[in-house]
Amino acid sequence: MPKVYDSRGYVVRIWTNESKHRVPHVHVFYGSGCQAIALGGPGERPQLLGPLGMKRHEARRALEIVWKHQQEFLARWEEIHG
Repeated sequence: MPKVYDSRGYVVRIWTNESKHRVPHVHVFYGSGCQAIALGGPGERPQLLGPLGMKRHEARRALEIVWKHQQEFLARWEEIHG
């Protein structure tokens, strides 16, 4: 699972062999929490997938990170999953 971002304790990864979700998404880790976040398409904001795996303020920060790096993460998703 490639790491695509690592800053201030937040680590973003893309699973390479995951078939559960065909929606472009990343997994954001912080402390002991993990949250899957759908990347969305052009003009769409990222959204949380599944149950909240982090504290609310951590999940908000994770969404901000994904929003800021959305195009970069989408490009990496495409490289990995085609």
